[in-house]
Amino acid sequence: MKRFFLVALLFSIPTILLGARVHKVEATSSGPNAQIRQEATHYLLVLLLAQQNGVLVETQPGQSLRYEATRASQFEEEDKVFLQEVADFTNEYIYLSRKFHEKGESSFQQEKEVDLTGVLAKYPHVAHFLQIVEMASASPEWRREVTNEQFWGRQGISPKLIGARLLCGWFGNDIPSSAPSYGSPINTGSLTARQWLWNHGYYPGINLIPGLRGAGYTHPQTWWSRVVWCRLNSYRDNGSDNGHPRGHTVRLQVYNGSNPPGEPNPDLFWYWWGFPYREWPLYVLYWHARH
Repeated sequence: MKRFFLVALLFSIPTILLGARVHKVEATSSGPNAQIRQEATHYLLVLLLAQQNGVLVETQPGQSLRYEATRASQFEEEDKVFLQEVADFTNEYIYLSRKFHEKGESSFQQEKEVDLTGVLAKYPHVAHFLQIVEMASASPEWRREVTNEQFWGRQGISPKLIGARLLCGWFGNDIPSSAPSYGSPINTGSLTARQWLWNHGYYPGINLIPGLRGAGYTHPQTWWSRVVWCRLNSYRDNGSDNGHPRGHTVRLQVYNGSNPPGEPNPDLFWYWWGFPYREWPLYVLYWHARH
């Protein structure tokens, strides 16, 4: 159900025709979807170059992203607009997440949702990007291409930038590769569902999907390998009160035994030490649209 609503959210935003953008990366495939794959690859190259060249800067870890226009001379005008929107959308997403948590428990029931539909409508280039990478990801050929370090090396991208995206997850590189089903209902006894979840480390969090109640508890998880640390609280297990926080039944979506130990965390409040990479919040939305 979550995937259905998020895909509908992304495709409800008017599509922008950016045909001129696709010519910057040489085509490596043919067929009816070649242009979509080519455009998606171009978008990713723009994002990588923006981080590598200091065009997108995390001014405060996990708190704000800044677009440095003076360093963006290498980009075409459409790409500059896209990068500005990436920074602005990310900052608004962070603001909404923090605002939710600042409201406190007293307004939990009334303020559970954050409607990203309206937010994305203000950033059509970002919405179009999410549409394009969602469509391109249906191609195994495209996924192999964008997860190939040698391919990006030929585009002048540092292996260090690609390493974090291959280990932590990225567009075309869904990590984890699937979402587990919710477990069997758990009776909370004398505790309310909300109290039980809180006592077990599940905290009220933003709900990305307007109208879908009971899916808003986050148990933050952290993961790092011997090579890359994917930053604090970048993943989560998910808890549900089944739409009844004062009821006595909960269900958990737990990633036992997996690396990373959770799904990409959509609640940006928890990123106290920054994101694994600049466009991580967009990857979070992409992942949740696919799983």
